[in-house]
Amino acid sequence: MDESTERPVPDPESGAGAADDAEESDSNDVAMAIVFGVVGVTLVLTLDTPWAGLPMLVLGLFFGGRAVRRSLRPGGDPASTPTTRASEADD
Repeated sequence: MDESTERPVPDPESGAGAADDAEESDSNDVAMAIVFGVVGVTLVLTLDTPWAGLPMLVLGLFFGGRAVRRSLRPGGDPASTPTTRASEADD
């Protein structure tokens, strides 16, 4: 292939695309928490064996906690982590 026809490949981890994916992931976690929670409560209330809905309730709590943890991250960047690197701590 000729060098003049090659196009640079964009980095999928940078730019607005990465921020949009993180925001979409947060909204997906909230949606999954609601769906699993409602299905779990419905199964607990309607079945003769109330423990049958417990796995759905656990999944709802898991996704709900995941969404809350992501929304409480420090900084405006949803992909940032609260830990610092050792090289940054030495400076």
